[in-house]
Amino acid sequence: MDLKRGFGLVGAVGVTLSVGACTSVDGSSPAASASAPPSAAVSSNAAAQTPSAATPAAAPESSSAPATSAGAASSEAAASSAPASDPLGSGQQGLVTTKVGAEAKTSKLSVKVTKVVDPVPAGDSAVFKPGAGKKWAAVSMTVTNVGGTPINFSPSMCIDAKTTTNGSASASLFADYGSPMDSSTLHKGDAASGDVTFELPKNQKLKSVDVRCSLDFAGDQRTIRVDLAQ
Repeated sequence: MDLKRGFGLVGAVGVTLSVGACTSVDGSSPAASASAPPSAAVSSNAAAQTPSAATPAAAPESSSAPATSAGAASSEAAASSAPASDPLGSGQQGLVTTKVGAEAKTSKLSVKVTKVVDPVPAGDSAVFKPGAGKKWAAVSMTVTNVGGTPINFSPSMCIDAKTTTNGSASASLFADYGSPMDSSTLHKGDAASGDVTFELPKNQKLKSVDVRCSLDFAGDQRTIRVDLAQ
């Protein structure tokens, strides 16, 4: 009887161990499945965060590139439309035209011719006379400095004349006619008035006078041309 009871106890213990082992194996499966959702949620969160972070970062880069190109293009356009520099400060070029009795202006000078005498009568007793085959013709005029910079005015350096054949007529330094225009420094508002006498061939007439001081390189460089046609 004792031996049989011992075998029975051993069998009971074996059954118990087997049941516990099965329970332990079966129970591990719910524990693993229960722990799976958190790790899956973490993985899905990380995956969701990665594209959303990349998308905003890419958008500013693509949108800023055209703006930079447009800015560079506008800068180049502004540079190309900017006026070229003038190292001598000569300013405007060209002609301002007028006629006898009318005033013409640049930003520096005002010119008005009031009378033309062609030819100038030369008395027999005159000390100086025109050269052989030449005559004198005189222009009465006023030149005013209307700018802010003083001008060294001289009839021989600031006034040129053209004849009807487009030849040049030189101002005569020896003609004794009317009130010769003097050389002077013209400040703003100052005027030089008088007669400028030119020597030219007898078979020609004065066509025009140009006023621009050739040694004055700054500012408005336009020439005032007075048509002397009568």
